[in-house]
Amino acid sequence: MGSGRRHRNARHHSPEASGLTADQNRALCRYRWPGNIRELKNILERAVLLSGENQLELNLPAEVQEKEDHPFADSPSLEEVQRRYIRDVLKRTGGRIAGPGGAAEILGMKRTSLYARMRTLGMTRQEMGR
Repeated sequence: MGSGRRHRNARHHSPEASGLTADQNRALCRYRWPGNIRELKNILERAVLLSGENQLELNLPAEVQEKEDHPFADSPSLEEVQRRYIRDVLKRTGGRIAGPGGAAEILGMKRTSLYARMRTLGMTRQEMGR
Protein backbone atom coordinates (compact mmCIF):
# COMPACT_ATOMS: atom_id res chain seq x y z
CA MET A 1 0.00 0.00 0.00
CA GLY A 2 2.54 2.56 1.08
CA SER A 3 5.54 0.76 -0.36
CA GLY A 4 6.13 3.16 -3.27
CA ARG A 5 5.95 6.21 -1.04
CA ARG A 6 8.02 4.39 1.61
CA HIS A 7 10.80 3.74 -0.88
CA ARG A 8 10.82 7.38 -2.04
CA ASN A 9 10.91 8.61 1.56
CA ALA A 10 13.58 6.09 2.51
CA ARG A 11 15.83 7.13 -0.37
CA HIS A 12 15.32 10.77 0.51
CA HIS A 13 15.72 10.55 4.30
CA SER A 14 17.37 7.28 5.25
CA PRO A 15 18.73 4.91 2.60
CA GLU A 16 19.26 2.18 5.22
CA ALA A 17 15.59 1.93 6.17
CA SER A 18 13.96 -1.26 4.94
CA GLY A 19 10.31 -2.15 4.45
CA LEU A 20 7.28 -2.61 6.61
CA THR A 21 6.62 -5.80 8.50
CA ALA A 22 3.68 -7.91 7.39
CA ASP A 23 1.73 -6.82 10.50
CA GLN A 24 2.42 -3.14 9.83
CA ASN A 25 1.33 -3.49 6.21
CA ARG A 26 -1.87 -5.33 7.26
CA ALA A 27 -2.67 -2.56 9.76
CA LEU A 28 -2.18 0.11 7.10
CA CYS A 29 -4.35 -1.81 4.62
CA ARG A 30 -7.13 -2.47 7.18
CA TYR A 31 -7.58 1.22 7.97
CA ARG A 32 -9.88 3.01 5.53
CA TRP A 33 -7.91 6.31 5.36
CA PRO A 34 -11.13 8.29 5.01
CA GLY A 35 -10.31 10.50 2.07
CA ASN A 36 -7.07 11.75 3.54
CA ILE A 37 -4.01 10.25 1.90
CA ARG A 38 -1.95 13.02 3.52
CA GLU A 39 -2.38 11.26 6.86
CA LEU A 40 -0.84 8.08 5.41
CA LYS A 41 1.96 10.10 3.80
CA ASN A 42 2.74 11.85 7.09
CA ILE A 43 2.79 8.58 9.06
CA LEU A 44 5.18 6.98 6.56
CA GLU A 45 7.45 10.05 6.40
CA ARG A 46 7.56 10.25 10.21
CA ALA A 47 8.45 6.54 10.39
CA VAL A 48 11.33 6.99 7.95
CA LEU A 49 12.64 10.04 9.79
CA LEU A 50 12.41 8.53 13.27
CA SER A 51 13.56 4.98 12.51
CA GLY A 52 17.17 4.54 13.46
CA GLU A 53 17.21 0.80 12.81
CA ASN A 54 16.91 -1.09 9.56
CA GLN A 55 13.20 -1.60 10.23
CA LEU A 56 10.62 1.18 10.08
CA GLU A 57 8.95 1.90 13.40
CA LEU A 58 5.40 3.05 12.80
CA ASN A 59 3.61 5.04 15.48
CA LEU A 60 0.11 4.37 14.24
CA PRO A 61 -3.01 6.10 15.58
CA ALA A 62 -5.19 3.87 17.78
CA GLU A 63 -7.83 3.41 15.08
CA VAL A 64 -5.17 2.11 12.67
CA GLN A 65 -3.81 -0.33 15.24
CA GLU A 66 -7.18 -1.99 15.89
CA LYS A 67 -6.95 -5.75 15.91
CA GLU A 68 -8.55 -7.83 13.18
CA ASP A 69 -10.63 -9.54 15.83
CA HIS A 70 -12.51 -6.30 16.46
CA PRO A 71 -16.19 -7.23 16.81
CA PHE A 72 -17.12 -5.38 13.61
CA ALA A 73 -14.06 -6.22 11.49
CA ASP A 74 -16.00 -8.64 9.29
CA SER A 75 -19.24 -6.66 9.25
CA PRO A 76 -20.48 -5.22 5.97
CA SER A 77 -20.41 -1.46 5.50
CA LEU A 78 -23.53 0.61 6.07
CA GLU A 79 -23.82 1.07 2.30
CA GLU A 80 -23.70 -2.69 1.74
CA VAL A 81 -26.38 -3.27 4.39
CA GLN A 82 -28.60 -0.66 2.72
CA ARG A 83 -27.98 -2.16 -0.72
CA ARG A 84 -28.93 -5.64 0.53
CA TYR A 85 -32.04 -4.37 2.30
CA ILE A 86 -33.28 -2.46 -0.75
CA ARG A 87 -32.66 -5.52 -2.96
CA ASP A 88 -34.61 -7.70 -0.51
CA VAL A 89 -37.55 -5.27 -0.47
CA LEU A 90 -37.50 -5.10 -4.29
CA LYS A 91 -37.61 -8.90 -4.47
CA ARG A 92 -40.62 -8.95 -2.15
CA THR A 93 -42.41 -6.33 -4.27
CA GLY A 94 -41.51 -7.98 -7.56
CA GLY A 95 -39.42 -4.96 -8.53
CA ARG A 96 -42.24 -2.51 -7.94
CA ILE A 97 -40.96 0.78 -6.55
CA ALA A 98 -43.90 3.21 -6.64
CA GLY A 99 -47.52 2.96 -5.60
CA PRO A 100 -49.29 1.07 -2.84
CA GLY A 101 -47.22 -1.86 -1.64
CA GLY A 102 -44.18 -0.65 -3.59
CA ALA A 103 -40.65 -0.60 -2.23
CA ALA A 104 -40.74 3.15 -1.58
CA GLU A 105 -43.83 2.82 0.59
CA ILE A 106 -42.38 -0.15 2.51
CA LEU A 107 -39.13 1.74 3.10
CA GLY A 108 -41.00 4.91 4.12
CA MET A 109 -39.41 6.98 1.35
CA LYS A 110 -40.55 9.02 -1.62
CA ARG A 111 -40.10 7.23 -4.92
CA THR A 112 -37.60 9.88 -6.10
CA SER A 113 -35.61 9.60 -2.86
CA LEU A 114 -35.41 5.83 -3.26
CA TYR A 115 -34.17 6.16 -6.85
CA ALA A 116 -31.58 8.73 -5.73
CA ARG A 117 -30.40 6.49 -2.88
CA MET A 118 -30.11 3.51 -5.21
CA ARG A 119 -28.01 5.56 -7.64
CA THR A 120 -25.79 6.70 -4.75
CA LEU A 121 -25.33 3.05 -3.75
CA GLY A 122 -24.31 2.20 -7.32
CA MET A 123 -27.25 -0.08 -7.95
CA THR A 124 -27.95 -1.00 -11.59
CA ARG A 125 -31.11 -0.28 -13.58
CA GLN A 126 -32.08 -3.95 -13.25
CA GLU A 127 -31.80 -3.71 -9.47
CA MET A 128 -33.84 -0.50 -9.57
CA GLY A 129 -36.72 -2.30 -11.25
CA ARG A 130 -36.66 -0.02 -14.29
